[in-house]
Amino acid sequence: MKLCTWRVRDITNDDFFFLPQLTVHGDRVQLDVINPKREKSGTYKVVMKNAQGQDEKLINVNIMDVPTPPLNVRADNVFQDNCVVHWAAPKDNGGTDIKKYIVEALDTTSGTGAWSEVAHTAGGGDRQIKVEHLTPWHKYRFRVRAVNKIGPSDPGEMTGDDILMRDPWGEHFHSSCNGSNSLPPKNINCTNLSLSDPPDPCGQPDILDWGPDFAEMAWTPPASDGGADITHYVIEMKEKNMNQWVEGKTLTVKEVQDMGGKIKGKQDGLVEGCEYQFRIKAVNKGGPSKPGPPSVPMIAKTRFREFPHKNSLMTKQKVYLLPLRCSPASPEGRGHVRHHPEEGPPHPLRHLVRRRARAFRRVDQER
Repeated sequence: MKLCTWRVRDITNDDFFFLPQLTVHGDRVQLDVINPKREKSGTYKVVMKNAQGQDEKLINVNIMDVPTPPLNVRADNVFQDNCVVHWAAPKDNGGTDIKKYIVEALDTTSGTGAWSEVAHTAGGGDRQIKVEHLTPWHKYRFRVRAVNKIGPSDPGEMTGDDILMRDPWGEHFHSSCNGSNSLPPKNINCTNLSLSDPPDPCGQPDILDWGPDFAEMAWTPPASDGGADITHYVIEMKEKNMNQWVEGKTLTVKEVQDMGGKIKGKQDGLVEGCEYQFRIKAVNKGGPSKPGPPSVPMIAKTRFREFPHKNSLMTKQKVYLLPLRCSPASPEGRGHVRHHPEEGPPHPLRHLVRRRARAFRRVDQER
């Protein structure tokens, strides 16, 4: 009679119901691991006994799974649209070779909350990769997945602050060109280098005019242009009950109107009936400013109502409130409508109002 047993590490209560099963097939022994998991990999010792003695055999069991997350994810060499992401190999490769690494990025400035793949390595031996085609002046977070033949690992994410995509000239060259110990990159002539920072924030937009699909607004320019001419302004807008600001129209300095202390611009493409707020960013070659304070809410709707009139002169005319006054009553007890110079130039529809006033006087005389 043969007795076959096995031994491997200490057994816990969780393992009791998932113990390996041994089956003897002639001169072979089959070891079946119930509910295989990566942590059950290891060396199993099989012992066979009978009345004449015993024998034993070591069996290496490798239960493959996806890798554990990569370690120590970080980014450096940051420029306006690219950077280099580094990481360390995962603690466990899942029992099989790693085929590649996948780098994912989260644009925290856009506020979408969606991670997207931005790069992947050609093989499993790489520990860094250059990530390109990022959005200048946006902030990013990075994470890395290891991939073997079973599949991708859970992500290993960077720690610390978000990475701001900007060229290092502003902070690095300011110090290096002013005599500090840090040296500027090669082939850069500090005497010809124009250093600039982003402008200060713009003022709060004032809504001047609106319609069902547009809004005209004016705002005060930044107090400081950051050391470089402002090239354009960006209007950002947000609908009521929405937490996300979205980029609207970009206006060059030639497309805005200087109103003497204020800048005027127009945002098109609004949806009729929706309520909006607006804010402005100024941009120079150093990057965009922080957004200014938001405007008061406005509803995209018709400001002046148009209506048909039986008089051809009034067809599709806008409704105006006319600045009219009555003179003191005449001895006959009747007044008449007249224009007052202090109220500005005569209104273009004044003749219609006077005609109506004369009709009222005729009716009064007939009575």
